[in-house]
Amino acid sequence: MKMKTLATSSPLLLCLVAGAARADLEPFSFGAHETLEHQSNTFHSTTDHKADWRSSTELDANVDQAIGRERLLGSASVNADKYFNTKHRDSIGYSGKGELDWSTIGDISGAFGVDTRRHQYLYGLEGDQGETSTRNLQTDNHAFARAQLGGTGRLSIFAGADASQRKFSDPIFAENEVKQWSGSGGASFATSPDLQFGLQGRYIHGTYPNVQLVPGNVEGFSIRSGGVNTRWTASGNTSFDAAVGYTTQKTEGQNAQHYVNGNLHWHWKPPSHFEFTLGVLRDASDSSGLEATIVNSNNSVVARSLNTIAHLDVTYELTAKVSLDVLAQYIHRKYDNALVPSDLTFGGSTLLVPASGSSDTARFTLSARWAPTRSTTVACGVSRETHTASESLHKFSVPYNDNTVLCSAGIKFD
Repeated sequence: MKMKTLATSSPLLLCLVAGAARADLEPFSFGAHETLEHQSNTFHSTTDHKADWRSSTELDANVDQAIGRERLLGSASVNADKYFNTKHRDSIGYSGKGELDWSTIGDISGAFGVDTRRHQYLYGLEGDQGETSTRNLQTDNHAFARAQLGGTGRLSIFAGADASQRKFSDPIFAENEVKQWSGSGGASFATSPDLQFGLQGRYIHGTYPNVQLVPGNVEGFSIRSGGVNTRWTASGNTSFDAAVGYTTQKTEGQNAQHYVNGNLHWHWKPPSHFEFTLGVLRDASDSSGLEATIVNSNNSVVARSLNTIAHLDVTYELTAKVSLDVLAQYIHRKYDNALVPSDLTFGGSTLLVPASGSSDTARFTLSARWAPTRSTTVACGVSRETHTASESLHKFSVPYNDNTVLCSAGIKFD
């Protein structure tokens, strides 16, 4: 009955795979996507496991237009999420991006642009802030500028600047909102077409607009980092990217943190139907580049984590139209002197005590993808997510297990 209700409320799913309409829309393209998903533990709770169905419908439009030596890129999408049981979490989200790639004389080139995304907050993906049973829309805004001197030559010099902002619709998460500015620069040298070395540095400064541990003083942080990197194309089927650096991070109200950061990525596509990607990352930033400090107003928590993330992606092409994909991901977050609530009170307020520990998140996904035509795709998959944490951190990092089953279909007109 539940599946019937969802399928009826999402008629797009019934027509996405009916066929592919072809039209000459260049430089524009349009698409539609429908996903049906079932979660065994929607709120990622330790004891109160509530299952639910979710239907997500998305429409998107893209443009890729050459303008002389420049190129204009743009995309926009809107999606509607509907839940079968927790209807109060139904939401409408969006995303948009605009970018101008430019070049001029003397091998000078670059890009600048903006992007934004609004979606239902997902616990565990960008830190251990905790799930809520209400609608909580997360909005990420970002602007950037890049410039490079050297082009495809042996020596190149580059610089960039970014501005980011994260907001939440749920007032409980207001103190997790962050504004961040960063600048980066460096140089690279190619000893051959297959081997490249580089130096890079970055400076980040951010604030938590709604956090004032001291009245009248908005809390913030700064990060200074420098390092070296290399890229090696071992063959036409194998490539490596690696970087290592040293970072100093200062967060108001906590001791300065010093750590070695880096990443390693290996991509291998042997002369067969397999393709492998293996990656490891160690840093204090999340996948969006925002510094991963957690401030949770409902528990009065201030926490800072150093993250180690590893992932393996394996793709196998059964036929030209059917492929299988296995994704394994592991995230280890180490917290140093997180301020967590104690059982003691003073003047009616709960006293905070320092606590250290770690949390671990493991995800495993198995999916199959079918492309019946050039413009249509159908995919189904299952995944399991497990989250554990030190007992001292349970105030904001709750252990849970969650199983997910989903199917999706998409169509594109270009």
